[in-house]
Amino acid sequence: MKTRTILMSFLMTLSFFINAQNTNPKHANWYKTPANIETADFKIEISNIVSKIEYAKFSIKISNTGTDYIMYNKGESEFVYKTGKFTDKEKYTYILPTKSKTKTIKATGSNNFHVDTFKFILKGLYTISAKGKTIKTKDFKLPASTNSFETGNFKVKLLKLKQETQETYAKFECTYIGKEIGIVDPSKLSVKVDGKDGIEYANDNKKAKPELLRKGEKTKFSVYFHIPGKISDMQFSVLKINWNDTFQESVAKKVTPKTIDFILDEGLTNGKNK
Repeated sequence: MKTRTILMSFLMTLSFFINAQNTNPKHANWYKTPANIETADFKIEISNIVSKIEYAKFSIKISNTGTDYIMYNKGESEFVYKTGKFTDKEKYTYILPTKSKTKTIKATGSNNFHVDTFKFILKGLYTISAKGKTIKTKDFKLPASTNSFETGNFKVKLLKLKQETQETYAKFECTYIGKEIGIVDPSKLSVKVDGKDGIEYANDNKKAKPELLRKGEKTKFSVYFHIPGKISDMQFSVLKINWNDTFQESVAKKVTPKTIDFILDEGLTNGKNK
């Protein structure tokens, strides 16, 4: 009888301790790191998975290992609990080939996140062909007779222009108004001097890189040109920007969702809560 009383007392104490953990707003559950997800197009690494009563969150690193572009909308992914499904705010991230980006994904809106296990459904991941449809665009003269133009589903505006003997600098703003994915790559454009066809000079902006745009999104890009003085004094010349493949449209293809199980790491949890 005495043994039973002691056992009951122990179980009640243990139950109280567990319940105290579950209701303590400072107590955090930490979870085991799941295996990486790897395909020919991308690598997904998840780390620092933690939950408290009012939220669950973790870090996700997406590495583009293919030759196309990757797009991820974290607002489409789902945290799955017995009490329901929860999502983060909608936000799009674009990853160029050979590049990677790390983001935090967080679920809120309940007081039931402090659990031992839950599932995460990785949705909102897309691949976008880097070989899209090129939008043929007329040459753009500098100095400009007009500061804006449209080409296909792109609206382009000249924001700044500085033409000097040794350097010409121009800054543009581009808005995509189409229904697919707009690609703006200012590294593709070149310039030539009016009346001197056959000689073209590349954009010398070493930071120029492709930018991906959904409908209504915009980007700004800068171009720098350097033409030898023996060819032309740019300060007094009419220059023509040849857009080449600067403007393209491509289609976003949805990646099949991946389901990931998050399981409590008791050792890590105990260590972190000391």
